Amino acid sequence: MLIATVLGGPASGEEPPASTAEVSGATIDRRLEAPLPEEVRSAVPDPVQLPDDGRTEVYRTAFTGVWTHLESLPPDALFADAARLGRIRQRQTAGERKAEGQRFSTFVDLHEEPEAYRGRPLTVWGSVRSVRRLPERAEPGADGEAFVEAAVATLEHPSRRVLVILEGASEVLPSGESLDIPVTVTGFVFRGSSADAGEEWTPLLVASRITRHVAAHPPLPLEPVEHRSPVLPDEADSFYRFLKHARLVDYQEQIEAAREFRRERVEQLPADSQADYRHRLQEAMRLRREQPQEQAAYQKAVSDARRIRQFEQNLPKRLADQPSEFPLVAALFWSIDSADPERWRGRPVTLSGNMRKLVSYAADRENPYQVGTLYEAWLFSDDTRSLPSVVVASDIPAGIPRGEDLNERVSVTGYFFKIYAYKALNGRVRYAPLILAQKIDWHPRSGEDEFGIPRFVWVLAGVVVAGLVVVVWRTSRSDRRAARRLLSDDSPPRFDV
Repeated sequence: MLIATVLGGPASGEEPPASTAEVSGATIDRRLEAPLPEEVRSAVPDPVQLPDDGRTEVYRTAFTGVWTHLESLPPDALFADAARLGRIRQRQTAGERKAEGQRFSTFVDLHEEPEAYRGRPLTVWGSVRSVRRLPERAEPGADGEAFVEAAVATLEHPSRRVLVILEGASEVLPSGESLDIPVTVTGFVFRGSSADAGEEWTPLLVASRITRHVAAHPPLPLEPVEHRSPVLPDEADSFYRFLKHARLVDYQEQIEAAREFRRERVEQLPADSQADYRHRLQEAMRLRREQPQEQAAYQKAVSDARRIRQFEQNLPKRLADQPSEFPLVAALFWSIDSADPERWRGRPVTLSGNMRKLVSYAADRENPYQVGTLYEAWLFSDDTRSLPSVVVASDIPAGIPRGEDLNERVSVTGYFFKIYAYKALNGRVRYAPLILAQKIDWHPRSGEDEFGIPRFVWVLAGVVVAGLVVVVWRTSRSDRRAARRLLSDDSPPRFDV
């Protein structure tokens, strides 16, 4: 569990734990960096009445001050405050949940203690199910969009809906019903109620923007990482964000995006390969000029340049003749991409091969993305059996074996995070691609071993070998008995004709 040593606990520098007695709104607001001013919060009715018609004016009256405050905030301040509020609520409810044996859920907590969240920041991960655009004026045929309503089913509780309210036009979301668009949105939460809802209420999330997730990559920009190192504490947020993105986006769409990215890299390889070859030869010539005594190093540099160019030039034809997954591990370690792993960062890739190790461990319980158990697999892909890839997923199939001495066929599609450094059993530092995935696909072997040979062949071979051993043993035993009889027989020989 090499990654768990970095990601298995709260980040350093966090605020001290909140006492379960600290439940007042003032206490919570003091811990937030950009809380909603009290005069703005108190101006919003509780609950906000949601008529079938005339919502434009309701939203304008209730939330204008909220949007004004949102415009004044730095880009990431609201998300940081939402994460901070989640940690506070986890600590405040820890005793109750432990007694009941339950995990913390933001949306369960929101419905049970709405006053703790009212007018405070909340992040929602989920899928947009419907979008409605409200005109600037209520008159029929009025031009312009005043607000956009998006009903979002949360990822953790798909049956629960949050009504996201955006000011102005939004090109990110199309209008319509029966949608399924993965999104992330952070805003201030209030309660809404319609005339026919009775005592039921709907969470209203007032936001200034919504982020749509696509299979091609996590939301941009990507935070920088340090390749050829362990997962560093500063990279933990990006690590969990990749995992959350992988959970949000449809898995089949990720597979298709990985196939498309592989095609793009194959098409780009010839041009990149030629440029890289010239660069490597120039570096070899520089070495020869500056260190003429290092003739062996110069020859090796030239040989490596030619070998890598040959690999890259043959790759497109190889893939055309035998369509398969792009050899990610080979590309990252042997080709031009080894010098520039950022070409792959955040892009979807598909690997298949033998899984030798699968362990699980708890994620940081206070990570802002509410990622729970992590599953770490070490996979030796088909394109190179000597170099492992590390896969971290948030889900695994039922019944898949776990341990550190496995030999299971698996495939996985996920997002390349970085070149990960680990210490091998011999103490040397080695490197492996780190892939963050939604799940691991397990392909149990039914009647074949890892080399594709049917198991009944091995059984039959075992029976034949066992039979030969018995025959040899019995023959040998008979020969030994005959020899003993001959050696112990003192009677004179007979010469019968």
